Amino acid sequence: MSITRLTDTGTQGFFAGRIVEAVPDAGGRGRRQTRLIAHSSDVWLDGVMVRVPVMANMRSDALLDAVLDVPPLDQLTRSLDTGVQTFAYAGDQWGGGIRAVNAVRQIVEAERGRFFTTRGGVMRFLARDALASSPTPDATFDRIAEKMELFHGADVINTVRVHVRPRALGTAGSTLWTLASAQKVRASGSLRLVVPMRDAQGRRAGATSVITPVPVTDYSANTAPDGSGTDVTASLSVTVLALEGSAAKLKFTNSSGSPIYVLAGAKLRGTPLLGGQPVVIEAVDSTSAAKYGPRLLEIDAALIDSLDDADQTAALELARRAEPVTNVRTLTLSERVRYDDALALTLFDAIRVIDTHSGVDAVYWIVGEAHEVTQGGARHTVTWTLEPVG
Repeated sequence: MSITRLTDTGTQGFFAGRIVEAVPDAGGRGRRQTRLIAHSSDVWLDGVMVRVPVMANMRSDALLDAVLDVPPLDQLTRSLDTGVQTFAYAGDQWGGGIRAVNAVRQIVEAERGRFFTTRGGVMRFLARDALASSPTPDATFDRIAEKMELFHGADVINTVRVHVRPRALGTAGSTLWTLASAQKVRASGSLRLVVPMRDAQGRRAGATSVITPVPVTDYSANTAPDGSGTDVTASLSVTVLALEGSAAKLKFTNSSGSPIYVLAGAKLRGTPLLGGQPVVIEAVDSTSAAKYGPRLLEIDAALIDSLDDADQTAALELARRAEPVTNVRTLTLSERVRYDDALALTLFDAIRVIDTHSGVDAVYWIVGEAHEVTQGGARHTVTWTLEPVG
């Protein structure tokens, strides 16, 4: 469905999404109306599990493409900036799957960019440098608003801690998984397993590559689970179907007409991606901390591998927020106040707000918008959530 509003200059679109529920006001004395519940495209991210192999040396936008290429997300329209950040590895900590919304959040957080759905239903990614510019405002609002919320010093940060976990490639041919007990494979049947991969210390680990299991070397089969029967290894084949983060999909196939047992000790070998001990990079503005008290920001940068990148991320946040400023948090407009201007503006347009009483004169990004239509469509208010440019 789409929502539009007729204006003096034509129509203005506000929302495009899918109707997921209809709630009629039933009964003979009902109000003869139906409430429609619709979701935008980003809601799909919460319901889709992403299973991808370890990805190496990829920019943030390429990682987002890999996530959004997973069906049915591949049906959605996307527009992605070229990312600033390149990640040594990604996906190794995603286990046997991760919700798409969490994967996107990790990527965008590490990039320090933005990800949102436009009014038209397009999934949009803004890279970090897209918000570092000083744009020409699309409109200026000078003491003209139905409601305006201002805050002073609410966003002060003087200590930034970035949590990172450096990784390194392990030895090729390392054992990544071992079968603990014998398992039966039915006559002319198969077993599909999703197995967690571990390093030599037993910690979860991804793998950049695996070796197709070799008979006798990597597995054996017998007619008895304790190996006392007849060796039937020739009747068993093992296939690696997929690598999914720190898990692998295996298929055991019995080509004989009788049940057989995969003996304990069957293993999967490959090149693990080893996770080192977690490290915290800390940046502190001691002058700000002494003046305003400790204000801490913790960033869990799961995808950042480089300590230098983490240090730059901490420095960036500290430089932006060590000193208090007076900022407009929300701005509400309606038909009575600059309505036509409000209709034309949307997420990440830039506006200039001037308020002589508080001394505010600054340019802001619109980072959120809410529309409330009441009185049968006769009244429409637009509320923006704002964030200062720079």
